Amino acid sequence: MKEQDFPGDIQYQLLEADEPDWEELKAHPDFSAQWALLFLKRQKAIGKEALEAIAMDRDLIRHYRVVLALVKHRSFPQTLFMRFAETLRWSDILVCLRLTWVSISSKTALMSNLMQRFPFFTLGEKMAIARKAPKILITRLRTESEIKVIQVLLKNPNFGHADALFLASAPSSSSRVLQLLAYSPKWTCHKDVRLALLRNGCTPHACYRSLLEGFTKAELTNLKKDPRIPQFAKVLAGQLKGRT
Repeated sequence: MKEQDFPGDIQYQLLEADEPDWEELKAHPDFSAQWALLFLKRQKAIGKEALEAIAMDRDLIRHYRVVLALVKHRSFPQTLFMRFAETLRWSDILVCLRLTWVSISSKTALMSNLMQRFPFFTLGEKMAIARKAPKILITRLRTESEIKVIQVLLKNPNFGHADALFLASAPSSSSRVLQLLAYSPKWTCHKDVRLALLRNGCTPHACYRSLLEGFTKAELTNLKKDPRIPQFAKVLAGQLKGRT
């Protein structure tokens, strides 16, 4: 049903009334879930009582779009939020994570729910999540072991310097992930990221030379004194120092 197909008085209640009367709308003989969807578009005019009434209506919450509209509504009680948010598709969870009025505790619970389901997603779905993930989810995704997921995550505009430094420093980062990071100019332009990669024992030796280039003569001298730098990297640092 299109908006223009609604009776004039109903359309006014749904779209324009300052305080739309939910009980009156629900009691109308032609009432349908489509009415509820239009009603839920009203972000400021709807009170918690009406939202709670919709949430308790079994006929309405059978419709996924109604559930989604409920959890996205800025006045929806956070006490009811997770009851419905747990049933959301992953793409809609990402939308909810971006909503400023959703509490941090609710977002944390949403992320935990998503990450519990994450191993069962297809590779394509995992990559899509990594590509669209908001900043709050990046910290959960950066520990994933699948190289294609990390490859996409590195290009996510919400992936920042602190995330790159975490991957470069983490003992749990695989050699493939570290190699991917080591050959990423966007992140190796930061000396602290290059240094963290050099200090990480899992970084492939083949990456050392490119990581060392760009350090000054004095910095190369200091690297040779650093006990956390592998011996092979120190030898290369000495060779590069002699050429400067």
